Amino acid sequence: MSMWRGVPPPRSSSRSPELETRVLVPGAPNACYEVRVGSGSDVRVRSRWDLAAVLLLVALAAIILGTFTGYGTTWDEAYHLDYGDLILAWYRSWFHDRRALDFLDLYLYGGLFDAPVQFVARMLPLDLYEGRHLVNAAVGLAGIAATWRMGVLVGGPAAGFAAAALLALTPTFYGHAFANPKDIPFATLSAVALWAALKSARRAPRIPWLWVLAAGAAAGAAMGVRMGGVALLAWLGLAWVGQVAARAPRPPWRETIGSVALRFAAATAVAWAVMLVFWPWAQLAPFTRPIEALRAASHFQTVNPVLFAGRTVPSNALPWTYLPTWFAVTLPEAYLVAALAAALLVLGMLVGWQARPSAAALVELAVLGLAAIALPVAAIAIGSNIYDAQRHFLFALPPLAVLSGTALSAFARSRAPAALRVLLVCAAAAASAVTLVDAVRLHPYEYVYFNRLIGGGLQGAAGRFETDYWGASYREGAEWLLREYQSPPGRVTTVANCSLPFLTGYWLARTPEGRARFRTVRLSPSTDVFLATTRYGCASGVPGRVLHTVEREGVPLLYVFELRSPER
Repeated sequence: MSMWRGVPPPRSSSRSPELETRVLVPGAPNACYEVRVGSGSDVRVRSRWDLAAVLLLVALAAIILGTFTGYGTTWDEAYHLDYGDLILAWYRSWFHDRRALDFLDLYLYGGLFDAPVQFVARMLPLDLYEGRHLVNAAVGLAGIAATWRMGVLVGGPAAGFAAAALLALTPTFYGHAFANPKDIPFATLSAVALWAALKSARRAPRIPWLWVLAAGAAAGAAMGVRMGGVALLAWLGLAWVGQVAARAPRPPWRETIGSVALRFAAATAVAWAVMLVFWPWAQLAPFTRPIEALRAASHFQTVNPVLFAGRTVPSNALPWTYLPTWFAVTLPEAYLVAALAAALLVLGMLVGWQARPSAAALVELAVLGLAAIALPVAAIAIGSNIYDAQRHFLFALPPLAVLSGTALSAFARSRAPAALRVLLVCAAAAASAVTLVDAVRLHPYEYVYFNRLIGGGLQGAAGRFETDYWGASYREGAEWLLREYQSPPGRVTTVANCSLPFLTGYWLARTPEGRARFRTVRLSPSTDVFLATTRYGCASGVPGRVLHTVEREGVPLLYVFELRSPER
């Protein structure tokens, strides 16, 4: 069922007694091609869009399988690996191994991803980190699939395909999918929970109990990764109550409220239980500790220097524009085209060529809009400690992609002038093509993407914003050393970096040759080689010779310095 239920019926063709509809393909390579379909062809059109979405997911799966071994490790991965092992040890020891209860600050987060992925990765016939990257990317792919289904639910098959394509072509999301063990699982599970909330709400007030359990479990799974997922229960309640109010102007309120309240209480109980499954610290005080964790996460204590708009600012003193700016400079231009399409649809409603969506559709739009912006706005309002661009808010991207895909699809089917519809759909397709080219050029550092229109591309953003803010480029620097650096026979070359030793040491020690030739150390006067990203000014003023530069689009991401010559 399309969100835009009020779209006028197609006009009759003078060349055929059948009704005909013009279908534009937003965001696809043949976006400028018009297909005329006669009456009775809606099922064929729907199946084509669904087939296109399935083919997109299959293509993404093939790309993931062909590239997942090329991604480096990031700051947090080793800690999440250890946390997953400690959670598993908590269960294996029948709750006697208590190391997970105070492990760094990760005890404040559920391990619903960390523990299962660690279990699976150790069973795969792969390098441990590469196995985790494969599972992480599969979860990201599931997030794209959930976005597709949300788009189909809200705006129809074309909107679903457009939403999935937009999210897949959002390099920030795609790049994080391989090595982000917290924000990508949370974004995916949030998308699943939103879909379950909207789907179940269509059966309100007497929502089938199976859907109540599914919606609660999905929200609880997200909460089991990050307690901020508790907001999903609010969106669930809003979707249920909103649909009751929209579809039944005069329902028997006492019976209706009781039915919805009972089901919401059951969904909340299920969510809370699922959240606790892989969260040892919270299990010891299941009602108070999750709230403590939420409070601690909203006012994180660690302060980092952050490069923003050409200035270095403490992360607890950033201007309120930090998050909006990062979204503005890293969202692909296709989202801006979608925003223009949405604005034109609203204008069309005012002047009469576009019918207004139903109240039920407006409820779904409101839920998606709140899911995309409410928590970022709240974080800004309470002055949360924010850093690493918008990676903690990747959960906003799936609902934003659904809204954008729905707007593009609805505008393509609207009664706006045909030339304008073709222009916007072609603009979205062209913008997506440019983004795809940029993402390919950045590989495997897609997460350092900046759009061209506002961010100026990676070249325009370098020096004003963080580029490789997560250390993934250390792998490429370490592998260059293994291939190209020559040390005198019998001498071990000492290698340091300005971050965590494992970011280079892990890759240098993967082979017997690497272990024999290199030793990872902390930086000292006796260090031979130093690898430095550009973050925190690490590469500035290093008293050594640049041997190699890891770069993309002409922008350095990491330098390999020789501090002492091999002869010394």
